[in-house]
Amino acid sequence: MTRFKLFSWAQVIGASFFNRSGSACSMFARVTGLSACVAVLFIPAQPAAQVLEEIIVTAQKREQAINDVGIAVIAFSGEQVDEMGFENSLDVVRMSPAVHYTAGAAGRNLKFTMRGVTQFDFFEGVEGPIAVYIDETYITSTQAQVFGLFDVERVEVLKGPQGTLFGRNATGGLVHYMSRKPALDRSGGYADLTYGRFNQVRAEAAVNSVLSDTTAIRGSVLYNRYDHTIDNRYPEGAITLNPSPTAQPDLGSDDTWAARLHLLHAPSDEVEFLLTGFHYRSEPGAAPYESDSIIAERDAQGRHINTYFASPTETREQIGPGGVSLPISFLDGEVPGFTEDGLRPVPGGDLFGYLDDDLGDFEGTHDYAPEDAIRLQTSGVTGKLSWSLSDRIKLTSITDYKRYANRNSLNVGGIPASHFLFLTDSKSESVAQELRLNGDTDKASWTAGLYYLHIDNDTDTGLGFPGDSILTFSPPPFGLDPNPFDATPGPGTDFVNETSLTTDSTSVFGQIDYDLSSSITLIAGLRVVFEDKEFNLAQNAYEDTDPTRLNTEIFGFVIPQPPGSNPFEDDTSETLWTGKVQLDFRPSDDTLIYAGVNRGVKAGSFNAPLADGSSIQPSEIGYDQEKLLAYEVGLKQTMFSGTTQVNASAYYYDYTDYQAFTFVNASGFVTNEDATIKGVEFELMSSPVDGLDLLLSAAFLDTKVKDLQFAPGLFKDVKSTFTPETQIVGLIRYQWPVLGGTVAIQFDGTYKSSFFTNLRNFEAHEVDSHAIGNLRLFWKDSTEQWEGSFYVTNLWDERYQDERFDLSTLCGCDAVHYGRQRWYGVSARRNF
Repeated sequence: MTRFKLFSWAQVIGASFFNRSGSACSMFARVTGLSACVAVLFIPAQPAAQVLEEIIVTAQKREQAINDVGIAVIAFSGEQVDEMGFENSLDVVRMSPAVHYTAGAAGRNLKFTMRGVTQFDFFEGVEGPIAVYIDETYITSTQAQVFGLFDVERVEVLKGPQGTLFGRNATGGLVHYMSRKPALDRSGGYADLTYGRFNQVRAEAAVNSVLSDTTAIRGSVLYNRYDHTIDNRYPEGAITLNPSPTAQPDLGSDDTWAARLHLLHAPSDEVEFLLTGFHYRSEPGAAPYESDSIIAERDAQGRHINTYFASPTETREQIGPGGVSLPISFLDGEVPGFTEDGLRPVPGGDLFGYLDDDLGDFEGTHDYAPEDAIRLQTSGVTGKLSWSLSDRIKLTSITDYKRYANRNSLNVGGIPASHFLFLTDSKSESVAQELRLNGDTDKASWTAGLYYLHIDNDTDTGLGFPGDSILTFSPPPFGLDPNPFDATPGPGTDFVNETSLTTDSTSVFGQIDYDLSSSITLIAGLRVVFEDKEFNLAQNAYEDTDPTRLNTEIFGFVIPQPPGSNPFEDDTSETLWTGKVQLDFRPSDDTLIYAGVNRGVKAGSFNAPLADGSSIQPSEIGYDQEKLLAYEVGLKQTMFSGTTQVNASAYYYDYTDYQAFTFVNASGFVTNEDATIKGVEFELMSSPVDGLDLLLSAAFLDTKVKDLQFAPGLFKDVKSTFTPETQIVGLIRYQWPVLGGTVAIQFDGTYKSSFFTNLRNFEAHEVDSHAIGNLRLFWKDSTEQWEGSFYVTNLWDERYQDERFDLSTLCGCDAVHYGRQRWYGVSARRNF
């Protein structure tokens, strides 16, 4: 019988997976988004050292066995990442209970959500509440949190506040990726190739070279591309003032490459220096939205109180008191072809007459789908010095520089009307320095350090109205009257937010684990942060000279704003603190019980809503720090001679001034609210017989953001966004020896409950529950030099949504993004 060691359930799953099936695992990641999870997993017999290896983690910035850590942590070794086929950084979501993601910009702006802690603000100067690290360095830009995974040593997912040791905005938790480092004792490498549906080609390779007894290098590369996934029928059904609409490219392709180089020098057993450089670039195709007709409801005071799906016979532009038709003022009498009757041109269609009668068919009609409008780039260099000052004290110095650039452009609403565009161009740089001491005594282990971070972000974000835009031919909306440009086909208007945000943060931190007795350990930690921010915002209008880019050179006029808000300048200086107190109880070597209180904090920042009619007062631009008190108890238990592992935890989060993002019109803003989150997580792993292993994992969430003002003067309790309450995951796999190696067959499936994509919790923005199934075949030779697999994901081609943007007052439509459709392919790997 296969014996379990102490390990996370992700270890079991990871080791049981087939060899790299990139697209298959990407699909699984998209559909799991585990905010709550129930999983049944069957894992085949393999060599025990491979399947049941005990992962060593650095969740407390020192090496520990995973089940010796009183934290809800999930870890994946590099071998498990390869065998699970994790293709990008968000793929860990599918195997991580209570972890999900936000799916902004049709999957082009993805960010982590953990135990209901989320931040959907897409202003690129804002940092998220889930910190993402790579090789012990912080990724400041949320746009850079999604990257290709290749040559990975380990991934750790830490749930709950991690501010004491990691610090930076880790209110809800963090995800830490560690790449494989050079080895001084061997040379070698691998090559991995996948070919999948839509002509996907994914190639990954790495080489380790020993230069001398003290020096080695490791280089690795990644390339991934596939063709469009949504057919564009345009100009079929086009609604435009352009007399000669032309065909547009299809949507949803990808073209990504990345490279990393490590140089390791270890002149002695006490001193080691690692220099790392990397570059990552992604050029995906146009955002693959589809459009769904919806209708807003307003009360007698004109407040937006709900949004509904538009029925096939719906003709009202908006629903007024008593169900009457309420016109949208910027359309009637101002846009050519629209009358003042307050009715939609086509029953069941949007405000401009477009109706997608087969939503979710991965086809659409888009008048704007350029192939070169989106580009993400990240590059950086890191130097790490490790110096053992004595047998019990180690000094670590990490110096890091990163540069980010993001250019994005998408058709708001995803409709064939010449409407308006969302465009952004952002550049950011960060410099960080950490000095850390780790030590231990007979009764204690301790960590102390200093950390400095500088971030310089410049972002231009805006709404572009091309020359043939319906809304440019008349005086533009949102009170921008008169139009300074000629109301004839030609140059349009870009309404641009020009922002800069500079952050300087310095902190001192420490944590001690002290053994009160042979079975009880006290853990106490504290971090004090001194943070300064400088923010500048100007809203201006410019001539639109290129519909795929924001123009900030041919000046138009200053957008009317409340006095003192345009331009806006402010600076803040805050002192923040995080802390942790916890007791670990070990009644036996097989049992760990922990209970503690953790205080997380995320610094305040600034709003930068677009010129979309949702202008806010100067006093509302800045918002305060959020504070989270997290109470948690947990159990890690090994039973039945090591054949069974049980993990469980329960937590209660009490939020003060939670930074809640509300999407309104075409952008949104953050306000400080109070919130509570309650959750339970449970894991059971057992190996009853050789070749058949069982895992059951369950997590359930209940979130409440209190008294959100969802319309002026109207308040209600709402659920956190992108937070499914329940999810079920099952997997069955059988493996047997054959053909000079091993063969395995696997089927896995996922069920995810509904969740809201808008904090106002309007009816049309609750994404339905869905179920996904995947099938995979795998072969590995006895030397483990050759591996191959065939996979099909989304086996029955389920059409499921993961994002809906409420544009009911702008186009009478939702911009809807669907998860990946059925995907299949083959992969091969050669280790050397």
